[in-house]
Amino acid sequence: MIGYEENFILDEDVKVEFAGFLTGYLERITKHKGFQYAAWFFPTDKVQTGKICWTIHFSIDSMDNLKNYLSNEAIKNQNELKSKFNEKFSLNTRTLNLLGIYGLPENINSVIEK
Repeated sequence: MIGYEENFILDEDVKVEFAGFLTGYLERITKHKGFQYAAWFFPTDKVQTGKICWTIHFSIDSMDNLKNYLSNEAIKNQNELKSKFNEKFSLNTRTLNLLGIYGLPENINSVIEK
């Protein structure tokens, strides 16, 4: 399993519109080959006044499928974000290689629902 992280720093005045867009964006991305799910986080550490940070963690079954996404689709998705929100957001990404999972329940959805 490979983790891929996207960190969005956005102007607070576009958070509602951005959240609406991001929902569809995440649904599209998770349909790419090898993408298993996306988890949307709101980090508790502070960013600049008037800004919001949202972090997305994607789970992907292999590095090949992540490379395929990055080579073929990521630029289009990022360009769509830029054309819609221009200077109202910034994005940084990173790839995470899994070393282990500990204490994971058999049904992860039971944890998410609580």
